[in-house]
Order: sequence, then C-alpha cells, then structure tokens
Amino acid sequence: MTFDANANVGPSVYDDFEFEPTFDALEAAHDEAGIDGGVVAPLKPPELDFAAANERLADDVADRADYVGIARVDPRVDDAVAQAERAVDDLGLAGLKLHPWEESLSITSPMVEPVLDIAADRDVPVWIHAGYPGVSHALSVRSVAQDYPSVSFVLTHGAQLDISGLSLTDALLLAADTENTYFELSGVYRRDLIEDLVERIGADRVAFGTNAPYFHPVVETSRVTTAALDAAATSAVLGETIQSLVD
Repeated sequence: MTFDANANVGPSVYDDFEFEPTFDALEAAHDEAGIDGGVVAPLKPPELDFAAANERLADDVADRADYVGIARVDPRVDDAVAQAERAVDDLGLAGLKLHPWEESLSITSPMVEPVLDIAADRDVPVWIHAGYPGVSHALSVRSVAQDYPSVSFVLTHGAQLDISGLSLTDALLLAADTENTYFELSGVYRRDLIEDLVERIGADRVAFGTNAPYFHPVVETSRVTTAALDAAATSAVLGETIQSLVD
C-alpha cells in the first residue's frame, strides 16, 4: 500500500499550488499516482483559525477510510494547548503538525513546549516542517527531538531545503543523533540522499510524502521508485513506515 506521509487540504491563504487544495482534487491526484491514501493536515486557512480548520479536516477524513487526519497547531495562540487537546481527544486526529516558517516561530521557542507536552502525554506523533533557516534548522530540530525522546517526529523534506552543503550534512547528523525522528521525502530530488538515509538509519525511519498540493504526487512517487532500494525498503518507505506511526 502506498501511503502519503504529508498531504494538505484547504482552504488556504496561499494559491500557488499544482492543483486545487480540495480533498476531491487530492484524491484524484493520488489516484493518478497510484497512491492508496495518506496523512492529511490543514493548510493555513484564510481566517487563520486552525481550530475550525481541524474540525473541517476531521469531518473530511471521517468519510474516507484510507486517510488519516492530523491537526495543525499554531503555538503562538493563547489556546494552542486546548486546540491540541481537542484535536486528539475529541476530534480523533492522529497527530499534530507544526510549521515554524509560516508561524515565524523557532521550533526551540518555549512557546512550542506546551504543545509538545500534549503530544508526549497523548503518545501521538508530531510533524515539523523542517530545514528552514532560523526556525527549524536540522540541528535545532535535533535539540527538540532529544528533549522529547518519547515523541515521534516526522520531518518534512528530509529535514533540509537546498539538498546541498551543510544543510545536507546537518540533516544526516540529525538522523544519526536521534532515534525518534522520521524523514519525509517530499521535494528530495537527489536519489542519493534517499539512499543514504535508508542505508544509515533504515527504511523504517524514512517515509514517502508529497507535500500536495504544492508538489504533484506523480513526481514525488517517482523519487522513491527510481531510487536504488531493494523491494523491502521500497515497500517500507512507500507506506509501511508512516502507517506504523498512525495506525
């Protein structure tokens, strides 16, 4: 089963997408790419109300057996903890997602800690848009992951952005220095990074994702299927890794 570790649906404050940010459009793009389902989070909504966006998402995934919802949380808002609690306890969402770049908040900020405490207490994974300079650099994420060893962290884009130089080195240091981090692959166009991650930390910590609707699932799937991985590793990366976190 091919399972997308990082999909998103709208409405959104942004409009620069490969396709419309609706659940119907996501399912159509997934079908085109041979993807069976995935983990879905809200995009940043026009009204900046993640509580309402999480409720919409919970309603959407309730009717879709092959999709799992995770809640988007902005740690800066006064009721961030209450929103995280409601998302997991009442809405049945399977994890939390933080986007330090869009919220202009470092992942190491004390404001993030109460949200991570909820994840630790509820035993749910946390997605972090990782690799952004100043707010979610790989070594900053390493510090957070080490401070919260019981929390599983899914790091988008291989925990880096430009796939070169020290950002690549630091992502691999993060991988080596933690055991509770999982590396999602959307936008990772270098097959050698995918292969290096699998070789160094194992396929059970590497997960295929699309970052749809920003990227197209057909292109993102090909990044994994064309990498030099054996059949067992390919199967794990394409779905088994992320399903083990959200099942």
